[in-house]
Amino acid sequence: MALTITESTTLSGKSVINGQEVATFSVSLSLHTVSSISVYNNNPSMVEANKVEFRKDRDAFQDAADSKQDELDKKADTESEPTASTPTTN
Repeated sequence: MALTITESTTLSGKSVINGQEVATFSVSLSLHTVSSISVYNNNPSMVEANKVEFRKDRDAFQDAADSKQDELDKKADTESEPTASTPTTN
């Protein structure tokens, strides 16, 4: 048996329309993976009545998740790049 541990970053957000929380979003990001966003509709009738605003919030959350994923991947790639060694002379 072998243990594998994966570090992840979690983002969460809320869609608030007319002062009411209508949906929550969450995603767990890991290095070099495609993540799925979870959406919980707190108020389906408000979401239905305000599709345009809801979709703007959903898309903004997706963009934020994608940006964070790219940032994490770039940082990991930069940290794992081999460093050039300077030849020594005797």
